[in-house]
Amino acid sequence: MSFLKKSVTTFCALLFLSALLITSCKRELAEKQATPEEQSPTGRLTVNPYSLSNVKKAIEQVAARENRTAKIRMSQGARLAVTTANETAQYPTFVYLRFNPTNMTGAQLAAVEADTTIKLMDFPFGNPEAYADSLDEAGINALRDGNIYVVAPSGNPRADSLLFAANLQAQALDTLVQIPEEDTTLQMAALETAGLKVNLLGICLLKRPHGYVRYWDPALNNGQGAFEPVRGMQVWALAFGIPIHTYTDANGYYEVPWRFSAGTIMGTHAKNSRVNIKPLDTHGTLVQNIATLTVQFITGSIHIGGWVGSCTMRDGKDFNFSGHTQVRYWSQLLNAYYFHDQYATQDNILKAPQGMTCYAQWANDINGVSEFGNASAPMLNHITGAALIPGFLQKIIDEVNALQNFPSLFNLLGGVLPDMTFRVPQAAEPAAYTTRLAATAFHELGHASFFRQVGASWYTQFAIDLLPDNRVTGNPYGTANIQGAGRISLAESWAEYIGQEHALRRYPNGQVRSTNREIFPGTGLFNLSTLIEQEFYFFGGSWMPYGVFHDMRDPYSVAEPWDNVSGASILQMYNTFSSSVTDWCGYISNFAGSYGGSLGTNNIRQNFVNHNQACGVTSFGNQIFSQAVQKNNCSAGEVGTFVTVNIPANRFRSVSSQTDADAMAATFAQSEANRLGDCISPPITVNANNTTNRTMTLTFTRLSTNVTTTFTVNPGSTFSGTIPSGVYNVFMTPSNATGTYPIVYSINGITQQYYATVMFGSYLIQGTMCTINTSPPPSIPVNITNTTTKTMQYTLKNLSTNVDYNFSVAPNGTLAVSVPQDNYQVLIVPVNYSNSYPVVYKVNNSTQVYYATVVFGNTQVNSPVTISTSPPPAVPVNVSNSTTVNMQIKCTNLATNYDYILTATPGTATIGNIPEGNYSITITPASYSASSPNYYTLYNSTQVYYAAVTFGGINATNNLPISIHK
Repeated sequence: MSFLKKSVTTFCALLFLSALLITSCKRELAEKQATPEEQSPTGRLTVNPYSLSNVKKAIEQVAARENRTAKIRMSQGARLAVTTANETAQYPTFVYLRFNPTNMTGAQLAAVEADTTIKLMDFPFGNPEAYADSLDEAGINALRDGNIYVVAPSGNPRADSLLFAANLQAQALDTLVQIPEEDTTLQMAALETAGLKVNLLGICLLKRPHGYVRYWDPALNNGQGAFEPVRGMQVWALAFGIPIHTYTDANGYYEVPWRFSAGTIMGTHAKNSRVNIKPLDTHGTLVQNIATLTVQFITGSIHIGGWVGSCTMRDGKDFNFSGHTQVRYWSQLLNAYYFHDQYATQDNILKAPQGMTCYAQWANDINGVSEFGNASAPMLNHITGAALIPGFLQKIIDEVNALQNFPSLFNLLGGVLPDMTFRVPQAAEPAAYTTRLAATAFHELGHASFFRQVGASWYTQFAIDLLPDNRVTGNPYGTANIQGAGRISLAESWAEYIGQEHALRRYPNGQVRSTNREIFPGTGLFNLSTLIEQEFYFFGGSWMPYGVFHDMRDPYSVAEPWDNVSGASILQMYNTFSSSVTDWCGYISNFAGSYGGSLGTNNIRQNFVNHNQACGVTSFGNQIFSQAVQKNNCSAGEVGTFVTVNIPANRFRSVSSQTDADAMAATFAQSEANRLGDCISPPITVNANNTTNRTMTLTFTRLSTNVTTTFTVNPGSTFSGTIPSGVYNVFMTPSNATGTYPIVYSINGITQQYYATVMFGSYLIQGTMCTINTSPPPSIPVNITNTTTKTMQYTLKNLSTNVDYNFSVAPNGTLAVSVPQDNYQVLIVPVNYSNSYPVVYKVNNSTQVYYATVVFGNTQVNSPVTISTSPPPAVPVNVSNSTTVNMQIKCTNLATNYDYILTATPGTATIGNIPEGNYSITITPASYSASSPNYYTLYNSTQVYYAAVTFGGINATNNLPISIHK
């Protein structure tokens, strides 16, 4: 209909008018100190602008303006049809309702969760009072009343089932109409009929919200922290109750596909086609929090950002989550799924299934400590394990008999069962929070990927085997004798390995806690790279050897002499799992059968034997080893110390022979001696000769041991001492250091000159002797001659010590002095200088001509220095003037800017002298006529002109010949 046609014209006119008024708007904003948000519509909403009744009024208003009649009806498909002048437009409509969530069933929730067109929130987001530009968290809390509010397309059968369900006490509140974003005429009319005054010149209206979603990760940027993009986060905005959403991309960027006629309420939802993060807030007690737990679980992982103004939409609305909050927790889980998919693709293994449900539990501390709780991957949406559900759900909740005491809650949870669960304390984030949560998530996602490889039946039995509480000290899974130990060991070892592997890619410097207190006692944090190489077993008891997978891939190490396998791929190890492999023996048999040709069957079996998985293979253990072993990897000239190494029997096993097992023990013992032993060097004699009048302190710090040795050498004396050979930082420090007393420091012929402490860094001292000399530098003669009529002052500034040596020489005087050998800056200053009296300054072979102070920088003084100051030679000015008028000759010295003015009468004569130098020469006739030019010649250059001429850049030496004629 014509609404749409006219709206396009109106929109273009809007933009044109906005462009015309940008300059005046800027001036007005500057004068008023106003914000761009002041251009938003003003007034107070009395109804929702997109309410069906209000939209009908707006349609009639627009039609009346155009002198037309609008026919309004509801068409098939629950759309609002509007006909004017034989044109019909249709607008989608939405039902807006609320219900009491207390008795909602799991089946009802499951139906809603399966429908992406239904939006649930815990505040009346379709009510007009929600759309105030001051809406914040406090305002949203004030609107909450315990009900859940729903907007869904009209005629949606799942929404209708909610409306008519007796247990929900639902109530239809309104019907909302979605006006097309292009139909700006009807949008503006709807705002006006709802009580808003629209500023049509607002340059911020009709903008698409865009920006970034990020969370703070302190483990990134080498531990300095950074805001990390959130991938796959749903970002929603409400068109007066009608939800419009999009998803963030790989950079965390989003753009909502809708132009909003004013500001709106925006937020995020951690739900996409990949995973649905379901919040499970169990902190406190269920009696206290059952209502809020239920509401949040039903509505989902929604974060309400509050009101966003139209100019913020234009400029960009970023969601940056920091602090210990649920939405930051959800963001990390979304990213874990994203990176799992990336890493699984890199490894060519199956990703975790699509459409997963993840419980994000927000829980109580454990024994008074804010620590992670159990995580799991039961895959309940992907296996047929109805008998598992009650026992599993009860294990999630801390309270005893929670299942019996709160049956409605467990009925609700049963409608949206978890594939994966995580537990984070509400009170405070645990140590190394982001890296440990990522490692845990990658572990559970490793289970989900494993599920796809072994199949639902295998995994169902695994979940059944895990359900009993078999905890023992050091291992929550129990012992190797429990039912299903084979499946449990295979699945958990693989998940721990692939989880650590992927966490290490995500956080190369990340730290987590070890699960194996036998090898890493205490509760400290350890680098992921350390654990994956050294931990060997997942928890204690030696029956869950996740380290064997890493040993199949890593290069040979003398610390693991049994490990002769390297280069196995993750895909090879993953593909060995199948529905028929239920224990390690089956796995080893398949792996060796498939890859024994390339990796070596005996080598493969030996790796598993040393991880406590013999599977009928005969092996030989080493005998007890207790010997002193000498370190044997010292540098030339050094001797290794002895280290006592104790190795219990059967620590290393060989599938070949007893001799081979003992050789493994011996190899390991040598590696331990090399790791723990020290290298001792033969002593080096230090001979020091100090010819200064200062006491000298010599400090030797050996870099390999950080041991410092200090010697003191008195003035005018020598000293001998010994130190081990090695690489040292050598410091030489004089007493009473002063810049007027420089010193030459030397170690084995390498010298430095300074007046205070010097360092010879990373200096290798080896052989039998080290010679050190400290002495005053030689004195260098300086001969000064001054043939000017001025008294000259000379300053030689030592560039090492910053000490000035000052001398003064009278006119036509000489002076012989000396200074310490070094580099200097030479400064020469004439007394009572004038630019009419230039001076030639010379330092050795360097010359400058100037009338005032000159500087000769960085002059090396290591041999006699000659300094002279003299007037420049006089240059006669010879003029041949064959004209009949006097000529003024002005000679401007380019160095001193002094003018020498001479007069040349007709004839030939020497009219005066000027100092040698570069000049600008100007010749001016006393009288002239334009009809009678002169020829002016200076050296080989001629100019013809009737008046004054100038010759620039003239180097006047010997004589200055000038010829002037008609």
